[in-house]
Amino acid sequence: MNRSNLQIPLSKRVRFSVSNVGLAFLFAAILTASGLRGDDTLFRRKTAREECDSGKAGNYLKDPDPEIRRYALFRLTEKDPKKEINALSDAVKDPSPLVRLTAVLSLGRLAGKDMTADWLLQFLNDDPDPRVRDAANRFSWPFHRKNVRLSEDPSWDYTVITEKSIPIPEDNWKLIADPANKGHRNNYFGENFPDSAWEKSQCGFWKGELAKYTGYAWYRIRFTMPPKTECNAVEVRFQGVDESAWVWLNGVFLGAHDIGLEGWNKPFSLDCRKEIRFGEENLLVVRVLNREQGGGIWKPVFIDILK
Repeated sequence: MNRSNLQIPLSKRVRFSVSNVGLAFLFAAILTASGLRGDDTLFRRKTAREECDSGKAGNYLKDPDPEIRRYALFRLTEKDPKKEINALSDAVKDPSPLVRLTAVLSLGRLAGKDMTADWLLQFLNDDPDPRVRDAANRFSWPFHRKNVRLSEDPSWDYTVITEKSIPIPEDNWKLIADPANKGHRNNYFGENFPDSAWEKSQCGFWKGELAKYTGYAWYRIRFTMPPKTECNAVEVRFQGVDESAWVWLNGVFLGAHDIGLEGWNKPFSLDCRKEIRFGEENLLVVRVLNREQGGGIWKPVFIDILK
């Protein structure tokens, strides 16, 4: 499908990804725009870099040049960030977002292993710079699950047949923007969370005030399943979410579809055989991230009964 036919922008900018930030990024940035600042700046940075490389990085953590501070922090924490947790604690409050971003990358190596590092990453979730917030959020994201579909189960050696597909109502969703990316901390996915003030919505790209919005938003919808039928698995199937999605069913995290900009038109399914409630009301919650115009659950969603 050609996205231009859907009357949304053709281009999609390459998004910031923590996994793509490596040594090249950190080394190259140290000399960014140095040629515009004169030979003195270039000489100072070259000298500082040599000093940092020789084991004296700690001497440059308070340097007035943020490029030097960032490189010093990188070199100091490169081998053992836990040993330099005090320096990282100071760096998360540095006025330069580039220094704070370097701190995030070092703290990310300790995520889930060190309580202080986890607390600092939570602190950076509220950083004013979107690059820092995004990186910190990815490292401190508390929901993880390996969702294995029946067709991907190595112990299942049979053809998987879709016995029945139950459509989720397209026009009964509740929607709210989450520009601060705090919905998961505010329990937006919870079964008892009050969503009466949320906007009523339906499947389709974002419209109205959200038409040009980029960032996070949340969807909630309640639907009733028919009585239980004989099956080997149950999956929730999304035909299109622009661009990334994190999914909960009845308060339980199922998994994510987060492959970047190219994920906007890629169908995906998540196993939910343990979470689905036959013959009862169910709550489906989806956290969506849109990085360019468009955005949203723009195609129908189904519950597939599999044999």
